Amino acid sequence: MEDNLSKLERYFSDKLLRSIGLLLVTASACEHTLALQMARLMAHPLEIDTTSLVALSGTETRVRIQQIQVLAHLKLGQNAEPVLDVCDKIRHSFDHRNELAHYLVASETIASDKVALKHTKLNAKHELPPPKTYTTDQIREFARVLHEQMGELDRLLTSRGIRKIPVPPGSILLARY
Repeated sequence: MEDNLSKLERYFSDKLLRSIGLLLVTASACEHTLALQMARLMAHPLEIDTTSLVALSGTETRVRIQQIQVLAHLKLGQNAEPVLDVCDKIRHSFDHRNELAHYLVASETIASDKVALKHTKLNAKHELPPPKTYTTDQIREFARVLHEQMGELDRLLTSRGIRKIPVPPGSILLARY
């Protein structure tokens, strides 16, 4: 007898499920990396005390991004503008992740390569917004862009003299941007 999860899997292609999984795994790694980038900025110009990461654990992604922007402005002054810009792009990329993680997901066909995301929260006009539809390739592109933006944040901080994060050999942290 088929269980309910197996029935649900039939509505989405393996390729679609893999692309959603890739976006969620990428976003998760990026959330942790944001805490490391924040620790870099907090410590500047000193070495990073990795025990400070405990204090950063559990903060929301939007809050982490805002704090990185504030710290970049305080520590880098005029040189902060590109950092602020890439942080805005990262925030926008996380919106796609949040849609796939938190909106009601639907498929009109069996083994679909598209996913329809339905809002359950009313907009400012007290209406339900229309559903959004994303394809497998669009979702995979969201993951690629987010990963690329995190690499750009790392490069920008490094090029402005912010110390690199001490990453143990063999670690997949940062996916080695």
